[in-house]
Amino acid sequence: EKSMPSYVTETFYGFAPVVNFRSPKTENVMHKVGIGRLVLESDLEDFNGVRSDLKTSVEFIARVFEIEEDEVLRRTNANARYIYGFSHDN
Repeated sequence: EKSMPSYVTETFYGFAPVVNFRSPKTENVMHKVGIGRLVLESDLEDFNGVRSDLKTSVEFIARVFEIEEDEVLRRTNANARYIYGFSHDN
């Protein structure tokens, strides 16, 4: 089996409800990406709706991967910390 180029394995993806959740392809794409490469994202222009949008994202991801919402939060938080170079202790 061929290994993936490093730029692929170091890529993370965010799916925003306002953009992606209407597409029937999103769940399949999320499964291909895997929870280990997901971060939470909101493409809203108004910050007032971001909290609600992120909650919707967590609920959607939990349903797609059949895991608890707390696990989605733990995994996406760890992914974001990795991207920005933060250890769990920072």
